[in-house]
Amino acid sequence: MESVQPCLDVLNRVLRKSIPPVYFFLSLLLMIALNYFLPLSHLLYIPLRVFGSMLILLGLAITVWGAYCFSQADTPVKIFEKTTTLVTIGPYQYSRNPMYLGTIIILTGTWIALGTLSPLFVIPVFFYIIQEGFIKYEEKTLEESFAKEYPDYREKVRRWL
Repeated sequence: MESVQPCLDVLNRVLRKSIPPVYFFLSLLLMIALNYFLPLSHLLYIPLRVFGSMLILLGLAITVWGAYCFSQADTPVKIFEKTTTLVTIGPYQYSRNPMYLGTIIILTGTWIALGTLSPLFVIPVFFYIIQEGFIKYEEKTLEESFAKEYPDYREKVRRWL
């Protein structure tokens, strides 16, 4: 297991060279491409596909709400800029990562709306990249910046839901 850690550290440095929205949009494009060029199976039909569209809207609303709370707290949304305030209002009362949660919901909604199996495989890869490449880094930074407040917040609010 010790030999795996250096590999994970290198992977983390590579992943952090791009920002999460890049991974999100690449994931969306890959899902659409897989749907059209490699649609393994048509699983879902119109009524459930409409539900996928509703999930996309829900994910978008959660993501925008999270970003809005950052702007209200006058702290940067960009990942590598120093956070000036620990945001605990709005969706941050329920999830420590509502913007990332919103993007996962959007991708899930996209998969359902597309209605084929192949785009599903992108979601766990995106989840892994976000969790290992960004969230763990952000949590460490928040713990250093807000040594008193962040541990209490982390105890009260789950990482995802």
